[in-house]
Amino acid sequence: MRTIKRYTRGAHTYEMRQLGGRLAARLSTVVLNAFADVAPALVSAAKGGLENLDVSKLKLDWEKVEPLLDAFSEHTFLIGAKGQLQLDASVFDEHFAGDLDGMLELVLQGLELNYSSFLEQRFGLSVAEMKTRWTKATESSASESQKD
Repeated sequence: MRTIKRYTRGAHTYEMRQLGGRLAARLSTVVLNAFADVAPALVSAAKGGLENLDVSKLKLDWEKVEPLLDAFSEHTFLIGAKGQLQLDASVFDEHFAGDLDGMLELVLQGLELNYSSFLEQRFGLSVAEMKTRWTKATESSASESQKD
């Protein structure tokens, strides 16, 4: 049975459904490729404590992340007063226009739901801890920009 996860970002609530086994297996290579450049920093930070990780300096290759965005968005629904709206390609592009942080959060939520044990066993990485660090970094940068 697939797990369903709800999360809230700002005024929006999302419901993400776990990927099927074969799709998740095929995308595991994408996960490894997408995070290959940042994995050494993540592994190093995980060994020394993720509180030392400055996620704002991690650079992701969005072309490598895009297959994950596609898969996770196809399994994610925007929950509203009128019901659920699947985040297919056209809805996704409109919904996340100008919101790279929101897209990255979708990737992190998808990684946590589908690959947390895989990444933890292979690299000692806690996706939940990465999400916490990323959230703190984005909140910090948002409050700094409000001061300006």
